[in-house]
Amino acid sequence: MKYQKHSFNYKLMVSYFALVWVIVGLISVSSYVTFRGMYQQSVDEMNQKTLRATVELYEEKIFQPVMKLYTDFLGKSGTGKAGNLFYSKNRLDTMEIYEIHHNLRSEVIGNSCISEIHLYDRERQQMISSRFGYKSGEDAAKILSYYSMENISEDASFPIITAAFQYPDEDSFYYNIIYSTNLGGRSRQGNTGFILFTMNSSRISEMMNQNEEDRVYIVSQDGTILCHPQMERTGQEPEFLFEPGLNYSVYMEKNTVISCMKSPTNNQYFVVETSMDGFYPAVRQLIGRMIWITAGMILLGGVAALVMSRHMAKPIQQAMNLITETLPDGEKAKKQDLEEIVNTICDEFQSLEQFTKSNKETIKNNYLLNLYLNQTKHGEGWEGKKAYIGFSGKAPCQPALVSWQFQKEIGMETKQMAVYKYIHDMQNLVKDSTVIAGETEENILAVVSVRESREEIRSFLEKTAKESSGRIVVYLGRECGGDMQVGQEFAFLKEMLSYQFFYPEKQVWEAETFAVQKEAVPEVNLNDFVKWLKSYQLEACQSDLVQTLENMDRLAICSEKRQEILLKYISAVSDTARAAGIHLEEMKHIIESENILVFQENFKRLMEEFRDTAVFRTQSKKHEEADAIKQFIAEHYDQDISLNMIAENMHMSPSYISRFFKEQTGMNITEYMKEIKLSEAEKLLVATEYSVEKIARMIGYNTTHYFIRQFKEKYGETPTVYRKKYNAK
Repeated sequence: MKYQKHSFNYKLMVSYFALVWVIVGLISVSSYVTFRGMYQQSVDEMNQKTLRATVELYEEKIFQPVMKLYTDFLGKSGTGKAGNLFYSKNRLDTMEIYEIHHNLRSEVIGNSCISEIHLYDRERQQMISSRFGYKSGEDAAKILSYYSMENISEDASFPIITAAFQYPDEDSFYYNIIYSTNLGGRSRQGNTGFILFTMNSSRISEMMNQNEEDRVYIVSQDGTILCHPQMERTGQEPEFLFEPGLNYSVYMEKNTVISCMKSPTNNQYFVVETSMDGFYPAVRQLIGRMIWITAGMILLGGVAALVMSRHMAKPIQQAMNLITETLPDGEKAKKQDLEEIVNTICDEFQSLEQFTKSNKETIKNNYLLNLYLNQTKHGEGWEGKKAYIGFSGKAPCQPALVSWQFQKEIGMETKQMAVYKYIHDMQNLVKDSTVIAGETEENILAVVSVRESREEIRSFLEKTAKESSGRIVVYLGRECGGDMQVGQEFAFLKEMLSYQFFYPEKQVWEAETFAVQKEAVPEVNLNDFVKWLKSYQLEACQSDLVQTLENMDRLAICSEKRQEILLKYISAVSDTARAAGIHLEEMKHIIESENILVFQENFKRLMEEFRDTAVFRTQSKKHEEADAIKQFIAEHYDQDISLNMIAENMHMSPSYISRFFKEQTGMNITEYMKEIKLSEAEKLLVATEYSVEKIARMIGYNTTHYFIRQFKEKYGETPTVYRKKYNAK
């Protein structure tokens, strides 16, 4: 009776390998599908955030200014006065046309995305444009052919957004937003008056595509692109199956995630395209490595299982041979032989169990881990195991901790090799003592040595720390007499380990010379610190922090209280910034500080960020106030305005506003008003045939003589001479 183990093992091996590859294939496919779906979902979530931000930006920079201009043109005064003048049935004279045209040009200059504004009266076939001036009849129809005005019906709903177009001999694209002046159907004539806002597609696209990773563009209701970062795509249909009417939709086209959101205020659709090209190489590389690692591990496991099965088959084969040889004998002989078979098999498994239980390295690491965690009750059988690993626990001994400060780019395998080599060198060089060592945490090695060579182990640990160039920090414990004392000493060494944050340059710590004053508390006055911070005296703030650190060193403050004091300084900066409405990006770096030197550097950058942001906000506010003063002057220069009137409008005192404007612009308000008036006078002299007296009145001068004198001071000649020279060119 022969045991056919070979045929069984070979079939088992083939079946095992086939199962391995099936499992690896299923894991790879499912991982790829899962990763792709997760990435698509993540990209779509980011696209939604991008679209919401884009819609808000468009509302703020485009829609709201357009709506304001539209309502202003229908008002009773200011801009509305020009609109009402044009849409009245009265015939316009040259001066009125000029005022309307001038008003339109002023509104266009203030907005980079609105390229042109046109007022059009369909009934009278006339228009006034910021670009083309006054046109009527066939001239107006020729211009309006660009704007698709013939497609607007009497019952059309507004606003209407036209398709993108180009003017002859121009590369830029534009599209129109058209409003009707017939609000609520008040006029029986229907939609005869229109206000057209011509939008610059290129500038709108630049505004929406500040982030180069995504492509954001706008699609109209009829499915044509109004503006696109690739200018040649403007005016074409989207490359995905566009479905109008949906508030939000997402599409997958090749390796691109396309998200589309409808504008809440009009019939425009905002689209963002995000490429997935960068995702696939990483996933393929990850899955490829996973396949090889998984296959290798399972392959090695299969080989090990095969070898073990052969090893376990030996006693079974012996048992089978014994059964074959003994079966012909009597019952008594058969019983004895069967008992021998059972004993053989049991002995084989007993030896395997003993091997597992008595593994020296396993016992050593478990023993050290218990001591490191200050758990000295090991249970039954530990005395024999300690003797087995060469440590009785009765003789005086010295514990120590060795901490590695590896660089972040070093791999786990390299770290393990460095630790194992260190253990090997220590056990070989310190020959006269029993040394056990094991890794208790990542990058922390626990060491226990017998007293006979205490100085030798100390010398070795100090030497390796100094030769490591800062990579190793050693913590030497006091002499102990048993497991309980060793566990307590390890607990003390772990407390010393936390002090490395405050003393990064120190490589050797000795428990005998280390003292901690748990109750001592240094005086910290943060009122002066906050006062210096608000006045941007950063050197005084940094000196105050250094002084506090030196006081803590002098009093040997425990690490918990040191952390509390440092958190108070961080909170002082954070609270001051929050009160000023400032968000500090450097805050996340200071929390990740590796030691006190890095902490001081990060804390300095944190205060500098607060100062720079606060100063920038103050300067920005001053610039805004100066621009507001300029805007007020530009709108009222033709009136009899005074310094008191400007100050009252800006809610400032006359003395302050005069000094403030001088600081921001380099000229006083009177000089600036003079420049504005004379500049406008120069334009009127060139563009119109108005008399000098009329121009003087139009720009706010009470006397023509005073106007002529000031004009000559600026341009070097009188208005009449200036006009003649310009017309003669």
